[in-house]
Amino acid sequence: MFILCIVGNIFYSTTYKKIKVDITKPVDIDIFVDMNEEEANIKSEFLKEADVLDWKQRARFVIYKDTLTVLKEPQNFIIYPLFYYNCVEFAADEMQGEIKLNKEDLKEFIEIVYPVAKEYCRFEMSQKVKEFLELKDEELKLKVLFDTYKKGICAQIKYTDGSTDLDIEKAGLKRDLVKELKIAYIFTAYGFERNQKKQYILEDEEKIFNFVTNGLSTLMNIADVYYSETFKSFKIKKKTKFNVKVSLNHASIEFWLSAEDIPQDEVPDVLASLEEKKKYHRLKDGTILLLDDPELEKIQNIVKDLDILKKDLKKGKAVFSKFHAIYLSEVLEKSNIGVSRDDAFDIYVQRMKNVEDTSVEIPKHISKLLREYQKVGVRWLSHLYLNGFGGILADDMGLGKTLQVLSFISACKDKIAGPCLVVAPTSLVYNWQQEAQKFTPDLKTVVVDGTPDKRSEIIQRIKDFDIVITSYTLLKRDVDLYKDIEFSVCIVDEAQHIKNPQSLSKESVSRINAKCCFALTGTPIENNLSELWSIFDFVLPGYLGTHTRFSERFEKPIVKQNDENALMLLQKMISPFVLRRLKKDVLLELPEKIETNLEVNMTPEQENV
Repeated sequence: MFILCIVGNIFYSTTYKKIKVDITKPVDIDIFVDMNEEEANIKSEFLKEADVLDWKQRARFVIYKDTLTVLKEPQNFIIYPLFYYNCVEFAADEMQGEIKLNKEDLKEFIEIVYPVAKEYCRFEMSQKVKEFLELKDEELKLKVLFDTYKKGICAQIKYTDGSTDLDIEKAGLKRDLVKELKIAYIFTAYGFERNQKKQYILEDEEKIFNFVTNGLSTLMNIADVYYSETFKSFKIKKKTKFNVKVSLNHASIEFWLSAEDIPQDEVPDVLASLEEKKKYHRLKDGTILLLDDPELEKIQNIVKDLDILKKDLKKGKAVFSKFHAIYLSEVLEKSNIGVSRDDAFDIYVQRMKNVEDTSVEIPKHISKLLREYQKVGVRWLSHLYLNGFGGILADDMGLGKTLQVLSFISACKDKIAGPCLVVAPTSLVYNWQQEAQKFTPDLKTVVVDGTPDKRSEIIQRIKDFDIVITSYTLLKRDVDLYKDIEFSVCIVDEAQHIKNPQSLSKESVSRINAKCCFALTGTPIENNLSELWSIFDFVLPGYLGTHTRFSERFEKPIVKQNDENALMLLQKMISPFVLRRLKKDVLLELPEKIETNLEVNMTPEQENV
């Protein structure tokens, strides 16, 4: 085998008859140091027999004892100083295996070679050498001191004998260069920079987090690690415990959220960091909070789903209307997190969910006319009214929404205190009156129409009636006359008339003072989701938030981003308050199709055409 060897800038070639290749085989390097009065003598069988092929590379190839192998770190650090102190001998064709040094060079040689060779070679020194070098038996240990530095951290490497700390340069032959190098590698890998004071500095917050969570434990396997009191603020918290409580008051639901080990005013910032997909959040006291905690993600989902404001998070308390009871309960159940719920809240939620438990007695003369799905609608309207909620009856056109409303008013007549107001398109006002007279003749009905004076006179006597009917057009003119009247129920028919949040029709019906509001429409959404918000703002004011917030939270994500999560969230919110049946859903309950043929004679004028 022909091999080209490189020593410094000198090239020479050697031919080997037979060698083995084993780059994993450990290399046995022997070094013996002795001295006399004049000079030191360094002998090594390895240096005599081995051919070092590439001096300049960290992993140096050597042929030793007929085997080609690799000198890996840290053994390869020993080779270069040997060559440096006697390069002429090493460049010769035959390795002499011996280096002669004066006493001063010996000290320098030992300082460089000994810290590594004592661990990774067979290194021996005569007693004369030990006495000359004044070697002592005490051990020195490496230690790393951490402290804060401006907005970051700093580290210093020291040696200690147990009572005194020494700079690494003053440790002399007791230095452990291998460990020093490993520590330096760790600091470099995690982004530390060394300043003129020989401190390792790290100021980037992301890199500090990475080092504290990953690099620090590796460093502890190499040296003793000590922290200053201020550095201890960089402690890592992997988990945090949240407390969630829900309680029902007379008119609202109180939602409490707090963390056992996070200051309340910092909770919004922690969740904001999680929303930004950060791996950690640094608290004001310096604690690094890891954000891969599943419970933290559950809390974030609850906060997002309930749309809790930052100011409420800082206080640890959010207040919801009773409208939110079912939705809030479902969000908490989905989160699968421990929640403290008072009995009043649970009882209320169960009562809200169980529409079928609502007991209403529909008058017999009406009940025998109603189909089963219409009875369900009457019970649903009654359920919402008796619990103080409004809703949208969104049945398909022709399924009898008017009849269901009239049946509901008749069934709950004893529980309804005060008149019910029906607002309808002008073309349907008298249809409502006719339907009421036909199906609920026991209810006193009046239409607000005629001249302004006549309408004013009717409105003054409004408490004498059970059902008051007016049109959108006349309501806009007369709305001020209704300001001091409290209605039990306000019903808007063909609710698409209030689909524009800025329209006068929407403004007028919103000014009506009513305990409960219902909207009837076969098309709750015609063009955009803002129409749904506008109708809901009438039946359940504030339930879907402000128009701007609704647009940010639902409309834009659903329409522009096809966000299925936002769509599912909206559906979950509105489902308890919307009842919609299509003709195909109740087809078996509908009457047979009736066809009637009528013959009409043409007038003379038509015959002449």
